[in-house]
Amino acid sequence: MGLGDRRRALLHRGGDGGCITSTSRLSQKPARHATTKRIQTEELDNLEFVLPPSLEVGPSRLIHNDVICSPEPNDSQLDAKLPAVTAAEVDALVKECADSYDRERFDDLLKECKTKVVEGIVVPFGLGGIVARLDKNGGNVDTIHNAREGVYATEEERARYANRGEYDGGSYHSHANYRKKNALTRQGPVEDVYAGGNVVGKPNLDHVVSANEVHNDRGRVLAGVSGEDLANIDANLQFTNEHINKTKRERPITRQRQPGAKLDDYITYRREKIATLSEQISNLERKAKAGPLSASQQQSLDELKRAKAKFDSDGFDEDRARAADEKARKEIEKTINKAYYGSGKFCKAVALTGATEGLKMGWQQALGLALTEFFVGVIDEARDAYKNGFKIDDKGFWESLKTRFQRIVKRVVARWRAALDAFKQGFLSGFLSNLVTVIINCVMRTGKNAVRMIREGFFSLFRAVKILLTRPNGMSMREAAHEATKIIATGLVIAGGIVLAEWLDIQIKLVPFLETVSDILIAVVSGVVTGIVSALVVYSLDQMDLFDVNARRKHSFIMKRLADMLEASLSNSQAMLETMDRNIEAMDARIGNIEGKTISISRMSDEISALDDRIRQFGADFVFF
Repeated sequence: MGLGDRRRALLHRGGDGGCITSTSRLSQKPARHATTKRIQTEELDNLEFVLPPSLEVGPSRLIHNDVICSPEPNDSQLDAKLPAVTAAEVDALVKECADSYDRERFDDLLKECKTKVVEGIVVPFGLGGIVARLDKNGGNVDTIHNAREGVYATEEERARYANRGEYDGGSYHSHANYRKKNALTRQGPVEDVYAGGNVVGKPNLDHVVSANEVHNDRGRVLAGVSGEDLANIDANLQFTNEHINKTKRERPITRQRQPGAKLDDYITYRREKIATLSEQISNLERKAKAGPLSASQQQSLDELKRAKAKFDSDGFDEDRARAADEKARKEIEKTINKAYYGSGKFCKAVALTGATEGLKMGWQQALGLALTEFFVGVIDEARDAYKNGFKIDDKGFWESLKTRFQRIVKRVVARWRAALDAFKQGFLSGFLSNLVTVIINCVMRTGKNAVRMIREGFFSLFRAVKILLTRPNGMSMREAAHEATKIIATGLVIAGGIVLAEWLDIQIKLVPFLETVSDILIAVVSGVVTGIVSALVVYSLDQMDLFDVNARRKHSFIMKRLADMLEASLSNSQAMLETMDRNIEAMDARIGNIEGKTISISRMSDEISALDDRIRQFGADFVFF
């Protein structure tokens, strides 16, 4: 029987308008049996009905000899008695929940700021600074581009270039392909690659990119390509007239690394040579107008005119020359790149350095996580000692210290799975960042800090891509994009911190007495600034809420808080109803006992009445006799 059923059964026991009274059964008995009523009344007076303090029962509900004398109200009467809830009260409750959410977010910001500062000091600018000392200008793998700038990742390749040997023009001009193509002149006219049309005069076979340049090319030496074979490929062997070929050899050798530099030098040489010849001729002609020239002056004038005439008549076309030079260099570069970047030497170097970088980055992230947890634990224990005293449970100093240290160690050990995951992520990102660094150095040289920025930035990018592709259970794409945005933003802040560290390094070196502590100072300042800025950037992104994630979380928080409050209220109400239920059952049992006693008393009264009748009858019979 439920609580409502028991209440209704109790309220309707005795049938007197829903009231339980002490006189419900004795009101029909003779007045001389007042003892019966007194006994029942005393029993009911001693009946206790215990209610929770929150329930108020007015005097109209409990009367001296009537336990419950008002009829049970219906639903409409109950609803009429409930207080009305206003819109202002609802708004105030929702605002209270929203403020609670904002306070929790602010508390999370402070905690995150603390962790970010410690992490910034320990990981990117602490351990990261140690790892960065092993970085090299141009990365860890030799590339053709860097070699041509004189930057090598290994001393072995630097030594190979130094021992390349001197240039031997005879070996280049006696190459089989050179002789084979030079024999074409005996078969008929050949095209002048620089002037257009057929070669005027004796054809000369020219190395478009000079054999000397090919021999001294650092990229060619790094690739291990034979200089004789490379200089004598078909695209680099072209016919021209004798004057152009010979004057190309006379030009000064200056720039050697930039593509097309040798041709530009030759073009500049021709222009300057023609201008010089024209000026010298003009000077001698002015002298001739003023008076006869000496024999030597006249001879010089004639030689100058013949020299200039050769330049004017050789038909050199700058555009055609540049086109031929570009074509030859493209073939040479293609041969060198294919030979080096497709070689086992290069692939092995990329794999080994990638594994090394992966181990370095994995070690940095795993150890950094452990150290961060350790120092955060130390800070928390110090704060607890300040608030609650250093000693724990009346233990001595050393025992308390041991207990606190054990708690810190337990805290660190509990993160071993996270540390293992950080190592795996660090290894993969380190390997891939090394690969990216190699690719970049194929076209441009990176400095030490650039390598470091690539490594740290790629780690953030790797984490962002991972969270987008492999979302944790229960995380929506919106939330994943929101978290990825924060990770990338943090990576950009770390990159800015690296630039800040480089600037601080330059500034601190200007102060002599700070140079001895420069590494520690740079790590602390850069770490603190980066940590605080990272936390603020993350908080700002939460406030901006680009993907409407924070608003959804806030709504869910408010709804959950309201549901919890409602659940707590229902639980309290249930507890009060259960208390009432138990009290009513106890009262029901006691009333049953009283009714049993009433029945017994009624039977005694009936027996006494019967005995009284028999006595009366006996008296009448006695009188009769």
